[in-house]
Amino acid sequence: MALYLLARSNRRDRIAKVLRARFAEIVIDEAQDCSREDLQLVDLIRKAGVPLLLVGDPDQSIYGFRESHRLEDRSHPSFTFAIAPDHRLSHNWRSTQIICDLAHTLRTSDAPPDIATGPYHAEANPVVLIPTTKRRESEWVGNFAEEAERLSVPVQQRLVVAHANSALPKGITGTRRVPTAKLDRLIWATAVLRSPGASTRQQELAGRSLREAVLDHWYGAPPDEPESVGLARHRLTDLELRLVQQSLIRNLPSLSTPPREWSRSACKLLRDEAARLGIEPKTTRAYPCRHSKGAAWELVGFGDPTSARTAIGRAGTVHGVKGQEVDAVLVVIPPIGTDKEDNRSDRLIEAWTAGAVTGDGPETAEALRVLYVAVTRARRLVALALSDRHLNAVESFLAERGIPCRTVNDNGGEQIMLPL
Repeated sequence: MALYLLARSNRRDRIAKVLRARFAEIVIDEAQDCSREDLQLVDLIRKAGVPLLLVGDPDQSIYGFRESHRLEDRSHPSFTFAIAPDHRLSHNWRSTQIICDLAHTLRTSDAPPDIATGPYHAEANPVVLIPTTKRRESEWVGNFAEEAERLSVPVQQRLVVAHANSALPKGITGTRRVPTAKLDRLIWATAVLRSPGASTRQQELAGRSLREAVLDHWYGAPPDEPESVGLARHRLTDLELRLVQQSLIRNLPSLSTPPREWSRSACKLLRDEAARLGIEPKTTRAYPCRHSKGAAWELVGFGDPTSARTAIGRAGTVHGVKGQEVDAVLVVIPPIGTDKEDNRSDRLIEAWTAGAVTGDGPETAEALRVLYVAVTRARRLVALALSDRHLNAVESFLAERGIPCRTVNDNGGEQIMLPL
């Protein structure tokens, strides 16, 4: 609509007058993600006489699936701002020089390596390569936690990222499937809402599942009844229900508690919350459980409070964490746990280690930019979780490029690879 209005001559002048009066200058951040339509709109605003400043990094253009137009292609003759001055920044205030050098090997543009000048510029922490083949998830995630601990990196400053959500460690993010049994459903929701790595969508699903469990426990609400209908029917406000949810997450017992004991404690807590609101719950007995031994989290296979996930602050996809920064980043490159071929990852590693960052088609070039965005989230430490086959190729490549790296061996030892 904006493009249409600015393109029509009978309205363009009036809109331009308003824009010039309101804005002394318009700054467009993340300009590399502009689509062709966005750039056409930018061009029309410039023609209207409004000063513009576009800030972007072509190497962070990772929205090709939305047909974003790369900032490098702004020289298209239809864009008049192509003649504007181009100021390139060469200093990096976030990362160490080693991370800057690593990132440079992933660039698909002709930009030179960044010069690290921030508070961590002189730290000499090598890139850590962590093998995943025939290893449990808890082992290689634990390796990353140990490396971060060695540098005294706080838990909240540790991030695990992957290109796709399916590649993230399930011990951190949990499973997307909601159990059907009442007790399992309540345990699953608790595990997700206590997990630092659960996605926003997953947390929303877990929150809704927990609130449904509360209504079912108190009123016997049918599981397919919309939440708003249940609230109106029982004269309960959304705020009251969400406060109950927060109280439950804080006060429900540890998921390492045996299932039967956890069920009794959970039902008592639900009764106490109901009494606080003057509600007489229909359910008075603890939920039946399939197994009485072990820990509650084992019923859903997720949420072990003693697992490596407790040593990780956050987890998410690269697209989801773009724009953020932390001290330590673990980048997960599939396949995980096996050494099977993964066509997209194979092409990514082959293009990267061959130095052919633009020679294997747009899909691989964008995958390299995604990896570039992932490693540049880190201030002090980058770790890569790779299959053995990929790890060997990356290890040799980094050594050839003079980028310090350290490989964590399967037996817990380490192999030091220093610049030649």
